[in-house]
Amino acid sequence: MVRMKFIRFITYLFYRYYSKGPTSEVSYMKTICSVIFLIWIHIFIVLIIIGKTDLIPNDDNSTKGMKYLKMALISSPFFLFFLLFIKEKDLKSMEYDEDKIRVATKVLWTYVIFSLILMSVLMVTFA
Repeated sequence: MVRMKFIRFITYLFYRYYSKGPTSEVSYMKTICSVIFLIWIHIFIVLIIIGKTDLIPNDDNSTKGMKYLKMALISSPFFLFFLLFIKEKDLKSMEYDEDKIRVATKVLWTYVIFSLILMSVLMVTFA
């Protein structure tokens, strides 16, 4: 239960970020896609460390569209999970202390940037 609260809080932070400005109409979908992207970063980091990046089907002969389709099919369980368990109305009704949100947002963006840098370094080191 604690993990789900943490996931909902992270999702809320992304939703709050995307619900302002020009992305407000599609903020829920952008939130779900951002969380899935963060999950993929973690999966790639683990796969790079254990040397199993070949587990993700990639064919040099595939077209770009086919590669996108494969990744969409692989990502669909994550997408369905978030659509089923984290509803937009729940995100809209969540309320947290502004200080907690401000600190957590800074930590989240630092973490995302650190994860991207780590993945890049590992790709260069182990490739």
